[in-house]
Amino acid sequence: MELQELLGISPSSYLQEGFLAKDGTLRDGINGTYSLALAYQLREEGIDLDQFRNAVEQLKKEEAALQSLRNTITSLNSHSLQNLLQAAEPWLKDPAQNKAFISHLERILQQAALIIMLPAEENL
Repeated sequence: MELQELLGISPSSYLQEGFLAKDGTLRDGINGTYSLALAYQLREEGIDLDQFRNAVEQLKKEEAALQSLRNTITSLNSHSLQNLLQAAEPWLKDPAQNKAFISHLERILQQAALIIMLPAEENL
């Protein structure tokens, strides 16, 4: 997949059916293509990964931290993360979907940390 295709992937399209398949497993691509796409989008936006990582870690510790994550995403001024949160929120009332969301965020962070270290011309 080309970089421009990854940059065009939107959470509102891939999260239409939530994070989980009917059998309770992560849907194909959630922690693969889709998290990689978001990681590249974060690199393009130049967000502060440490600030984002701290918010994700807080979310893992306590459910009330979702508001903290919202605040962090707003302060990061990340269009990609705002879209992700908006597309994910309808699914976050279910504990299993919430765990899948956290898994997705962690995967995005892992991939973004690697991608940010690549020279900009090394797209894929």
